[in-house]
Amino acid sequence: MIRFYSKSQNYQILIKPYIINVQNGIPIHSRGEKVEFENGEFSTGDQNVIKFLRKHAAYGVDFEEDKTPVGADEKIFNQKDVSVNKK
Repeated sequence: MIRFYSKSQNYQILIKPYIINVQNGIPIHSRGEKVEFENGEFSTGDQNVIKFLRKHAAYGVDFEEDKTPVGADEKIFNQKDVSVNKK
């Protein structure tokens, strides 16, 4: 599972628009697809969505990927005041 974070709490990115095609006078609905951040966070395991988000123009501007290694303790990994003993 990959997590992305946004500055905006309810950020949305359109992947595929909702389309209505009329064939022989009958409307055919083509369901759209979008990414919705909830409380500024979006998680997915879908490789196509991950690739799409990483290539998106707003990547690094409006939203970013969580770079915490899988299985790492986030409190320790995100510490800015880590002292290293040098010999």
